[in-house]
Amino acid sequence: MPGLNHGPGPRPKPGACLAVLLLGLVIIESALRAYYDTRRALERPPAFAARIHESFYTDLRGCMRIKPHARGWHKAYDAPGDVMVEVNSQGIRGPELMSSPAKRFVFIGDSITFDGGVVWEDSFPAIVQRKFRDEGLEGWETVNLGMTDTGVVQYLAKVEHHGLALKPDMVVLCLYLNDSRPPQGFIGQDGQKGWEWRLKGSLLHRLYVVKAVHYWMRYFMVTHEPGLKARLDWVPRYVKKAYHEDSSDWKKLVEEARYDWGAAWTEESWRVIAEHAGKIKKLCDSRGVLLGIVLFPVSAQVYMERLFDGADFPQRRAASMARDLGVPFLDLLPALRPHAARRLYCDHCHLTKEGNAVVAEILHRHLRSLFPEGRRPLHPASPLPHD
Repeated sequence: MPGLNHGPGPRPKPGACLAVLLLGLVIIESALRAYYDTRRALERPPAFAARIHESFYTDLRGCMRIKPHARGWHKAYDAPGDVMVEVNSQGIRGPELMSSPAKRFVFIGDSITFDGGVVWEDSFPAIVQRKFRDEGLEGWETVNLGMTDTGVVQYLAKVEHHGLALKPDMVVLCLYLNDSRPPQGFIGQDGQKGWEWRLKGSLLHRLYVVKAVHYWMRYFMVTHEPGLKARLDWVPRYVKKAYHEDSSDWKKLVEEARYDWGAAWTEESWRVIAEHAGKIKKLCDSRGVLLGIVLFPVSAQVYMERLFDGADFPQRRAASMARDLGVPFLDLLPALRPHAARRLYCDHCHLTKEGNAVVAEILHRHLRSLFPEGRRPLHPASPLPHD
């Protein structure tokens, strides 16, 4: 009736609001888990499912490692969907190690070596070991200590605190062109805050609703934050491929990639690499272990119709460094260019299944030349021939 003041309605009780909120979160979590289970059955997990990189960590000595018995997804290099990566009891990708190998080759490198985008059997370390066994060298073993987003600073720690403990006959240092740790940085320097790292290591991050929110938040930051995008400034020019025939476009591409693989065209970069490679050499010599260096090119170098003047500067610089250190050196650029008609790469650096097979063939020949008939080569301190 007119003139009556009914006053405000009853206020919702905080307890009821919290119950509704919790119920909504439970429904969303259940839906995400059902979605994940369906995708997992089809071998196509959601983007925020457990990734193998969530099992990476740095120990108290600064050595990057993988949690033992870890299992996680990795984006496939050769096909749609993801690859399930499995880690053994020693935190190493691949099967359990032999107890007493006749020869052990330990590969140290970044994501190219880790090779999570192909199944283990199709990775070049696994193929090299298969080739040994095809020759009757059953006791020869390859060990993959590759770690995504690492450089020579981490390689030194990896050799000192992990690789040499495996008592290898040879450490194969697999270098890539951004291994001097460019200013943009690598894992741990990608703009993630301290609370993000704590969240990823907490029980809360096991909830798919938390994983999903964090994943899309990171995706937005990486694609919109100028400081984080700088490392990928070169991608648009790389995709257009005008540099195949235009030397000036090539120079612009290298300059734009200065926070990534383009760093290898600077002397400063090679001073950093040479310093750490020298320390790795001394560590290997102290244990009587042979050190070898392999340089992986950026795919643009392999696919260019001809190498412009200075386009192979990193390869020449690496060869000079290896001569100074007195270690065997394998330059994959001239070895891969004759195969340029094949699909070796899925992007600028990661190898397809076919690319892994080609690299494994080249590496196998190189290693057999150093260990003919299974005999140990010259003392590691002695100069060795370069490929």
